Amino acid sequence: MEIKEFITILVEKKKTALIILIASFVVGIVANFVIPSYYETNVTFMVLESKMIRRNLEGKKLDIDTYLNFIDNDAVYHYAYKKLDISKKFDMDFDRFKECFDVVSVEDTAIIVLTVTFPDKKMSYEIAKTVADKVLELNKDIIEKEIKSGYRFAEKQVEIARAQFEQARKELEDFLDKNKVFLNAEEIELARNTLAVYSNGYFLPYTNTEFSTLTDKAIFSTNNINMQPKESLSIFEIDQKIVELKAKLKNASYDNQKLKIKKDIAYFQTLKDEKLKKLDELKQNVDSLQGVYDKQKFSYLEKFNNFVAMSKAYERLVMEVMNIKIEIAGKTKEMAVIGEPILPEKPVFPRLPITIVAGVFLGLLIDFLYILSIGYYRKLYA
Repeated sequence: MEIKEFITILVEKKKTALIILIASFVVGIVANFVIPSYYETNVTFMVLESKMIRRNLEGKKLDIDTYLNFIDNDAVYHYAYKKLDISKKFDMDFDRFKECFDVVSVEDTAIIVLTVTFPDKKMSYEIAKTVADKVLELNKDIIEKEIKSGYRFAEKQVEIARAQFEQARKELEDFLDKNKVFLNAEEIELARNTLAVYSNGYFLPYTNTEFSTLTDKAIFSTNNINMQPKESLSIFEIDQKIVELKAKLKNASYDNQKLKIKKDIAYFQTLKDEKLKKLDELKQNVDSLQGVYDKQKFSYLEKFNNFVAMSKAYERLVMEVMNIKIEIAGKTKEMAVIGEPILPEKPVFPRLPITIVAGVFLGLLIDFLYILSIGYYRKLYA
């Protein structure tokens, strides 16, 4: 077919050709949503100082093949395959699953890039993260096998010491929550002062300072304790009053004076009896509080001393482990993730521009074949 004839047929069938082209364009758009999408997630590793990383004599090439194989191996992939249940969720066998991975190293660097391409964007991210975590876990296991047994033992000792320290702290806090040691100590002191007021008419100096340097959790309260007695006179002062009244009674000349003095003596004697009764009650209260307080104080000091000992032991072991780490620094090799996986937002395939171009190209091809077939048909039956 000549070009002139081709153009003539094209002009004649331009509507049909245009419809085919537009339809192909629409097919290209629809294909973008119909064709299964594939998402790509990258993880960037960096191999730190290692005996296995070494430059050759020319100093141009960096040998990290060992670590490439360390990442790109079936054991790691199979771990992710089983953990994420790929077989059931996506009906994909392990051989197809392995094809989703690509591991490359950046030339002349200690950087390795793992690329995961998968038809589900969330699972693409989960696979990359799971593989990265497993690689770091295996690398950590290797490091732990290379360091000295003393280091491992020290780490375990620190963990044990920390657990003991936390347990001692919890026991002490729970004990203080359930037993108001400092409140009881304060109540005892207030009760003793009340006794002093009833007996002598003045307060005792505050002497209960045995906990003042032990903790800052002391609780001071005056609940259920009256610091000031209702009556203003103490037993000592009442006795003085009675003695004075008896002396006045001896010197009294009139009966009415004697009667009044006797009534006053009787009043003060009754007041004294009441105070003595209250004094006995207070003494019993003090004895009861003291008994409870002594038991609590013993338990508190035991737990507090244990807490202090556990705290010092934990701090000492932490310092020892730090010194051990400093000594072995540089003797171990480690792999770190310097580029965390990111949940992909758009698929790497298909892309809308690509499917549109492919659709338009397909439409042009169909138009071309359509015009050729018309020309051939006309020649055949001319």
